[in-house]
Amino acid sequence: MTKRADLEAALAGERLAARAARARRFEAVEGGGAGNWLRRALTAPGIYLPYVLSAKLGLARLYASPVKLFWGRRVRIPLADYDVLILSMYGGLYGSETPFTRFLIRTLGPGDVFYDIGANLGFYTYLALELAREVHAFEPVPSLAATIAANARLGESLTVNAAALSDASGTATFYTGRSTMVGTLDSAVAERLREAGKSAGAITVPLLTLDEYVATHTPPTVLKIDAEGAEGRIIDGGRTLLSAHAPTIAMEVWGKGNQWELSMHAVEKLRALGYRSYRLDEAGEPQPVAGDLSALLVPGGGENFLFKKS
Repeated sequence: MTKRADLEAALAGERLAARAARARRFEAVEGGGAGNWLRRALTAPGIYLPYVLSAKLGLARLYASPVKLFWGRRVRIPLADYDVLILSMYGGLYGSETPFTRFLIRTLGPGDVFYDIGANLGFYTYLALELAREVHAFEPVPSLAATIAANARLGESLTVNAAALSDASGTATFYTGRSTMVGTLDSAVAERLREAGKSAGAITVPLLTLDEYVATHTPPTVLKIDAEGAEGRIIDGGRTLLSAHAPTIAMEVWGKGNQWELSMHAVEKLRALGYRSYRLDEAGEPQPVAGDLSALLVPGGGENFLFKKS
């Protein structure tokens, strides 16, 4: 079997279905108390108990837990919070992320160069390394960038950039969240996180632009942008690249009630550059869509949309 066939089989396999069912059972246990703690421990003892020691007792910075991704690759990830726990339990990102996972498996090939912008824990970076010629990860949180670099295998063509992409190079304040999955350059998004009790603090991070970066690196054929409200800035910093090379773009769009205006502002920037928008169906196939993409989503939710030039 080819690598693509192996990945498709793993994504559709019974083992992953069983892991997903376990993750759903775990998430269904709500609230505190000894009874619910025991239910969680019995559902996933091999993951939940290390999580309690790592996250609850503050040991996550000292210990990275072994995690087996759904296709069998083994990585080590600090079990710092609940979102990382679910990733570890499932072996990937599921729910609204599954169609994009299918799309990457069916699309990336040996000639592709993949840019993972807002790489976070590196799930899409690791997946792309199975298929693409080169992978470039951009993650401004130093500990997360270090985790991705530490999980690289000898001989893999991976470049990890501990920096944020924006519309100008330099430095900026990056607002971190209580969840590993959340962080932003946008002060308005940071204020929403603070009001919701989800803010953790702020750090100073280096900034790059796409146009500057590709002047000394291979341009992408496919790129993923998940920057929690800073997508428009990234597009502005890559206008020359997007005009000259027209890479396929996957970008997260937010639903109404979730500062969706930022998402649609970024969408309109891409459309002005000649890109058309597509929504991925459950099979990971792009279906043309137009107009207000945020209106297609559950209020407060988010989803990866695809953007391609004709």
